Amino acid sequence: MPKSTNAERVTTGIIGLDKLIGGGLIKGSTTLVSGSAGTGKTIFCAQFIWEGLQKGENCMFITLEEKPEEIKNDVVAFGWDFEPFEKRGKLFLEYRDPFEVTDIVAPLIDKIKANKIQRVAIDSTSTLGLYFNNPFEVRKQLFKLLMALKSTGTTAVLTAEVADGNKLSRFGV
Repeated sequence: MPKSTNAERVTTGIIGLDKLIGGGLIKGSTTLVSGSAGTGKTIFCAQFIWEGLQKGENCMFITLEEKPEEIKNDVVAFGWDFEPFEKRGKLFLEYRDPFEVTDIVAPLIDKIKANKIQRVAIDSTSTLGLYFNNPFEVRKQLFKLLMALKSTGTTAVLTAEVADGNKLSRFGV
């Protein structure tokens, strides 16, 4: 088990993982979760958000693939009900069409600051690649997003899909 650092930690809600990584993700960090289709990346994001909601934190879940209703229906199987948190303004669960996203960063950061969001999940950054013409532009926009998230102090989880057997997504992430 890694030594615990003095850095403040944010639990993921996955006890075994939190133990392995010294108590959770480092507060204010951005973590990329990658894997092939069906490996549980979206559920990981939902668990991370659910854990924050249980701790009274304001959370945001941006989905670029599934509609919010689909995610809400999927997580009910785990006993998680996002609806009351949305109604109370504790959770912002939003779909963004990757073909209509010209600048996801500015509105996202504005909303994080205005609502004092402490946890953000973005599923999946790979879908952003459909909008841009080349892998360099995708990496440039992701870097811009990472720097903006870091500036807010929020703890974020982003996902990326990789093909079976590959270490990087088709856009080099």
